[in-house]
Amino acid sequence: MQNKSLKSFALLTLTLILLFGFLFSKSCNSDQILFSSDGPLGAISAKSANMSTAWSGIWQDLNWLGIENPAALPHTSSLFWFILGDDPVSFSKYHVPIALVGLGLSLWVLMRQFGFRHSVCALAAIAAALNMNTFSHSTWGLPSRAWTLASTFLAIAALRSGMNSRPLLKALLAGMAVSNGIMEGFDVGAIFSLYVGAFALFIVLSEPGQFSGIKLGRALLGSGVVAVFAAICAAAALSTLIGTQIKGVAGMEQNEASREQRWDFATMWSLPKAETARVLIPGLFGYRMDTSDGGNYWGSVGQSPGYPTSRHSGSGEYAGTLVLLLACFAVANAFRKKENPYTDFERKCVLFFAGAALVSLLFAWGRHAPFYKLVYSLPYFSTIRNPIKFMHPFHMATLILFGFGLEALFRLYVKDVSAKVSGFKESLSLWWKSASPFEKRWTWGSLLFTGVFLLGSLIYMSSRRDLMAYLAKVGFSETAGEQILAFSFGEIGYAMVFVSIAVLLVIAALSGWFSGKRARLLVIILGVYLAFDLARANQPWIIYYNYKERYASNPIIDFLRQDPHLHRVTARLAPFSDRHFAEGPTAFFAGTANTWLQHHFQYYNIQSLEPVQMPRPPELDKQFFSALVPAGQRSANVLVRMWELSNTRYLLGDRQFLASVPQQLDPGKDRFRIVQTFDMSPKPVVPAEKLTLDDLQWGLKEDGRFALMEFTGALPRFKLYPTWTIATNDQETLNQLASPTFDPHQNVFIHSNIPVSQQPATNFNENVAIKNYSSKEIELTVSNNIPAVLLYNDKYAPNWKLQVNGQPQELLRANFIMRGIFLPVGTHTVAMRYSQPMTGLYISILGISAGIIVLLSLVFSRK
Repeated sequence: MQNKSLKSFALLTLTLILLFGFLFSKSCNSDQILFSSDGPLGAISAKSANMSTAWSGIWQDLNWLGIENPAALPHTSSLFWFILGDDPVSFSKYHVPIALVGLGLSLWVLMRQFGFRHSVCALAAIAAALNMNTFSHSTWGLPSRAWTLASTFLAIAALRSGMNSRPLLKALLAGMAVSNGIMEGFDVGAIFSLYVGAFALFIVLSEPGQFSGIKLGRALLGSGVVAVFAAICAAAALSTLIGTQIKGVAGMEQNEASREQRWDFATMWSLPKAETARVLIPGLFGYRMDTSDGGNYWGSVGQSPGYPTSRHSGSGEYAGTLVLLLACFAVANAFRKKENPYTDFERKCVLFFAGAALVSLLFAWGRHAPFYKLVYSLPYFSTIRNPIKFMHPFHMATLILFGFGLEALFRLYVKDVSAKVSGFKESLSLWWKSASPFEKRWTWGSLLFTGVFLLGSLIYMSSRRDLMAYLAKVGFSETAGEQILAFSFGEIGYAMVFVSIAVLLVIAALSGWFSGKRARLLVIILGVYLAFDLARANQPWIIYYNYKERYASNPIIDFLRQDPHLHRVTARLAPFSDRHFAEGPTAFFAGTANTWLQHHFQYYNIQSLEPVQMPRPPELDKQFFSALVPAGQRSANVLVRMWELSNTRYLLGDRQFLASVPQQLDPGKDRFRIVQTFDMSPKPVVPAEKLTLDDLQWGLKEDGRFALMEFTGALPRFKLYPTWTIATNDQETLNQLASPTFDPHQNVFIHSNIPVSQQPATNFNENVAIKNYSSKEIELTVSNNIPAVLLYNDKYAPNWKLQVNGQPQELLRANFIMRGIFLPVGTHTVAMRYSQPMTGLYISILGISAGIIVLLSLVFSRK
């Protein structure tokens, strides 16, 4: 039996590799990589993300004033990073298909633990690997979602296996799998862990016999072992997430007022009830925002309240018509009184996962239904953004139910020996005469559903006028609306075909026609159907681009990449805003600026004032930013003070717009000058109507429409001050920093007592030079003839440790958010090193090592 399982597993692995090798064949082209929104090549190529130093935390020095990011974690993605040679290009090419293959194999393992036949396990694995929810998230830049779901399948498999032997050891394995899901998926992994914990309780409580205190105790013990060992193995993730994403983060307070304040922001990504139809019809509401030929998303996921034209969709929800049909078949069979294909435990499992799917869907509706409010009020649930994340466990449960439905179909209707019937019609007629009431009800019910679906589809397609009016209301032009409806109607047409085929396939299987030698034919037909249906639907999510062309440099980038750690650049009036130094005819430059910010500046390690990804700004950052943007009594001139304090030396935008900045925001000071003027031109042999940002080339031009402007008034990255002011009130300090009467070049605020008297600065001599720089390690040489404070214009964080002349010293907070260092008279070597606490990582490594030992002992102790 083991040999047969190994052969089945190997054949499935080969099948998935061939399937994904076809789907992702462009990865073999040397200049092509897979699009990634949340993990672009530029971001993972940045020096700050170097895996060799990321285990002690990541200090993202390329955006804002510095951002504290979670440390690298000992999970599956890290393993594949090293296997792929610590190479960002290879990682971008191959990680997604590898993760999806791993996902399919993990469901195969789970199905085998339920004792299902190899063909059922293989078909379920194909459905899991191509499931659009995980597929779309992975190709969007989050293959960690695939590993999280795979970990959940393995955790459930370990718990199911523990029912037969060694439950404690299997619970430890389940905990280790859960920890990998948490480290990969963070809050998504935490959501999945709740379902694993519920299943751990379920398998004990579902045992034969009456409910008792002993049974409850055993159930709680098993669930507790999973939870505790998961916490041990995931200690690295828990410690780094609490330290960087919760502690000190604005709006993370756990009180009623704070939760209400966060409600709109936290629930923007909710699944509208009408868009639940995307589970059955993949492109009904489109795909990505930029999908061509009318495939762009037009639903309301990510819509800000009161702004009907705003939307966002980075994921799809298609489960597959056959998957949904057989999942329903599994649930229907669980209520079957006669000829029930399931054991009592299996029947309970079907009901458990059906309940999990239903609850997940209700929560995924988020603000569009009252159910999510129930969990939102629980501790720390309000820190989770996007209720649509509950669609992940919905698809997990649906895939498991699909496996149960397939197994029921094969157990009852695909016999080892077929009846001696000449043809399909005769087989169908003979079966119908003796069909059970359940079979007839299912047949009539599925045919009725098909009829209603076809009728509903025709009604939808006849509503063109109303749909066009809606599309116009939410911001689409008439031409775009026509394209969108043509695409949507096309997807309806595909759905009608696939639904009809799926229903007829199941009815044919019910008739017993696929018994005997035809059983293998049924497996092949179902496998081809699944692969074609899901792969076709997933095709719009697979986007490749020529990374050598996209990341090509230009004279502006070449200029900014010189000593980038000594200055910042901005392309927006204020960070965290969406207004650029361009408007009117040159407003399109905002798209280029955003592309440079999120891709090129990361790739070339250019430091900018704008944050790229900072959905949860720390309270310190929020207060500093809020004090230095125009509001109330503060005029627009305060923006210059923001640039001044933040070492923002260069502004990038429309030349005429920038030329107006000195007069409007900094009159009479002569602190701005144009450094370069430039313009764009289309690349050769690219039709004008098909131009994209990748098809533009930027070069210097004397009368160019765009410019790089230098702000000479910006503070340098480091500066010595012989005079300082002790800050005793944070709000008053912010008011002073924003005040036009304060001169940041002459004085600095220090938020600690310095036990040294200030001396007259009449003959102050200073010399400061940077000796070494990396994102997490900075070394300066300083000499000063009177006591002074060294201001380093990067964000203060407790995890930065300071040494002066090799001796530890307290790092001070200066100018509310920056770093300050007190230096007595003399020549000094100043070293700052960033490191998050490593205790959690060491605990994780010990826990995972123990889990691997448990796994090996179980493998080698089997007969």
